[in-house]
Amino acid sequence: MEVSYQVFTEFLRERLQRPLPGFAAHSRMLPTRFSGMGLPPAPPNAKRSAVLVLLHNDGGSPTLLLTLRSTRLKSHRGQISFPGGRIEVGETPEAAALRETSEEIGIVAPVTLLGRLSTLYVPPSNSLITPIVGALQDMPALILQSDEVDEAFSLRIGNLLAPGTMKPARLMKGDAIAEAPYWDAHPTTPLWGATAMIVSELLTLYEECAV
Repeated sequence: MEVSYQVFTEFLRERLQRPLPGFAAHSRMLPTRFSGMGLPPAPPNAKRSAVLVLLHNDGGSPTLLLTLRSTRLKSHRGQISFPGGRIEVGETPEAAALRETSEEIGIVAPVTLLGRLSTLYVPPSNSLITPIVGALQDMPALILQSDEVDEAFSLRIGNLLAPGTMKPARLMKGDAIAEAPYWDAHPTTPLWGATAMIVSELLTLYEECAV
């Protein structure tokens, strides 16, 4: 059953205030080297960052904005991600996610913040990520910062439930090499890793809303 943008965003506004699926949802897209043991806890020196999980309305369907990181970046280059980055001193995760989104893809329109998904620790980059869920009725024209983003694209959440879209684990190559499940959601690049784990939690909530 497909859930409308309006219904899903209203559902999230309330649902994100209650306990979340967390690791139970993340584990569906966990790289195989962590299978059976889960991710380690974040150490005290973990870098704090925030990403914006931005939903917009595409013909009544809730649609997710994703980016393809520049191949010129030092880490996670060429991978699918959410706009976001390091939380500066004195910043909230919400402020950091909005600032980074504005810098990376030029969105300055007011975003309605709905709440937070579960934090996620990423060992290879020693990052503790706070995903902030936001909603924007109409997606404005984007201005990409080419040093950070090669592409921005939208993905209907319901499409991730289509048969065959989620693939079993395979070896991913790039600046990181891992065997992991992924979504075939882009013509050239698999959706895997931390981004896929965050999407998995959002998709779990989408399925909960659809019941």
